[in-house]
Amino acid sequence: MLITRLTVRIFAGWDGANNVPEVTHGHTFVNRIPFREVVDAVIECAFTTTPWPLIISLEVHCGDEQQDEMVRHISEAGGSALLRPDLGDGRAAWGEYPSPEACRGKILVKAKKLFPRL
Repeated sequence: MLITRLTVRIFAGWDGANNVPEVTHGHTFVNRIPFREVVDAVIECAFTTTPWPLIISLEVHCGDEQQDEMVRHISEAGGSALLRPDLGDGRAAWGEYPSPEACRGKILVKAKKLFPRL
């Protein structure tokens, strides 16, 4: 089955003040928006036009503490819709990747700099 209406959202997370990660286009005059607000807005609208998976592609420029904050918020906001590997022993154990049909209504997160505990 070929997915033709896949939704992908790409944004860059940067260190912000008071341990609040921000989304911006680095080294430009683009406004900084709290990471939490961007994630909430994206997830709120994720499946309004298509049931196919939402892929959130993150470019992570944050230090470890703010990465942890990003992970915490995506985990809370995504809830049961967040597609996770079985982490029973702390390792990603997909074995076999899920089918596109199994990913309907799910949120997949990919990142350039891997999160420590997502």
